[in-house]
Amino acid sequence: MSGMFQSSIGRATVPPATSDVHGTRSRVSDVMNEVTGDVMASLLCEGPEALTDEALFEILLGSPEAAESARAIVRRFPDHVRLRRATFEDLCEIPGIDPRRAAALQAAVELGRRVSARPWRRGERFRSSRDVSRALGPRLRDLRREIFLVLLLDGRNRKIGEVRVSEGSLSASIVHPREVFLPAIRASAASILVVHNHPSGDSRPSAEDREVTWRLGRAGELLGIRLLDHVILGEASYYSFAEEGMMAEGGPPGALPGASGYGGGRPKRR
Repeated sequence: MSGMFQSSIGRATVPPATSDVHGTRSRVSDVMNEVTGDVMASLLCEGPEALTDEALFEILLGSPEAAESARAIVRRFPDHVRLRRATFEDLCEIPGIDPRRAAALQAAVELGRRVSARPWRRGERFRSSRDVSRALGPRLRDLRREIFLVLLLDGRNRKIGEVRVSEGSLSASIVHPREVFLPAIRASAASILVVHNHPSGDSRPSAEDREVTWRLGRAGELLGIRLLDHVILGEASYYSFAEEGMMAEGGPPGALPGASGYGGGRPKRR
């Protein structure tokens, strides 16, 4: 192509790699030999956002049989949630995916998760359950097991610490007020938030969720450490006991003991 190659989409052309940077031309050539030229042309002309999932997998795998393996991945994991939950063994079962490529896929998924997560730094303030969901959702909502976290807050709802209390199935016997409030006492926390995920993807609280929240609210009243909220993270939604009016004193029948929210009025519904 006289130093140029053309995209199969339109007539856009991409300038050849120059030799100003040592080895650049050779590296581009090597990649072109391993990945379909049309896919690379589309990437360079239009950017990665223009590519299908199958094309992105093909580039990531970077092997002569990448196209067929990419199609197999899309067939096996038709949505991103299933892919994020795929184990190393699941990936190795796909034709053309050896342990090295399976590891590369898992690394790419984890990098994407970390990029999408908004780290909540020490000293930042939680103003609503939406803040909690945005901060912790990317970390927890795709996990295959339940994780129960306690966020330790100062008097202005600023995070001063985070503790993992349990991992596995949530029950009143596992999530005991002692394990929840002991770190809060040691850190001199003024209040706490508790958060856990539902691997099923359904954020609606179970009877055990309600019982755990009730027990923690009662314990917080006795200790003088407010339970601001219990947030449950589902696949694409969250449930907030405070947002649903279940934490307010004098709330509806069945309301749980504890604080009346985040201190800025009732949070807006999502």
